[in-house]
Amino acid sequence: YAPLFLVVADIARFARLAGVPINTRGSVANSLVAYCAGITHVDPIANGLLFERFLNPARADLPDIDLDFCSRRRDQVLDYVRRTYGPDHVALVSTISTLRPLSAVRETAKAYGLDEAQIRTVTALLPHHWHPDPRRRDQRSVEEILASIHDPQLRRVAEEAFNLVEQPHHLSVHPGGVVITPGSLTDVVPVQWAPKGFLITQFDHRDVETIGLPKLDLLGIRALTVLADATALVQHHHDPAFRLEQI
Repeated sequence: YAPLFLVVADIARFARLAGVPINTRGSVANSLVAYCAGITHVDPIANGLLFERFLNPARADLPDIDLDFCSRRRDQVLDYVRRTYGPDHVALVSTISTLRPLSAVRETAKAYGLDEAQIRTVTALLPHHWHPDPRRRDQRSVEEILASIHDPQLRRVAEEAFNLVEQPHHLSVHPGGVVITPGSLTDVVPVQWAPKGFLITQFDHRDVETIGLPKLDLLGIRALTVLADATALVQHHHDPAFRLEQI
């Protein structure tokens, strides 16, 4: 895993030199190597953390290093990674969006040629709002929902749509996943262009790791953006020498 540590350390070093707010999360704070390499400022010895929480022979999955960045400047970090390691070596990881009841009904209704008014009629009968309290969620079964639809065509659309729930719908982009390949990406994993102009893998994060590519998570976090803005305000109004790291 030496290349993984070195790449992450390089990304963290760039972010700090460029003044991009950065933080680590998760079990990487347990790693003494990550601390010594400057990836994290948490001393696992001083804090009595377990090294094995991050990396040990009994773990079946690859170690996961998550780096949080100011959400406004995350693209600056991604641009550095592409320029440094090569645009044909770096890709964002995809995630597969699956059909939920509402989207399944809409897609099935379109296939049947239903107009927007008919689509609204059938989608209005579906449970719409998820609630954090399980007691207040819509507890109706599929059969009860279908029984409430009296139009035979709309009932057939809903019935077929429910058979499609959880099926793949389209590729989306993982919120933070990035892979870097030692050779050309296309020798290792199929890729495609995302709407934003980034290369993404056609394999999702589980399949990427299955073929042996460690996934880096370079996440955009709004909380770090808020802290950066607060730091700038303190420097402007109170103390030009103030640094967030001093706290």
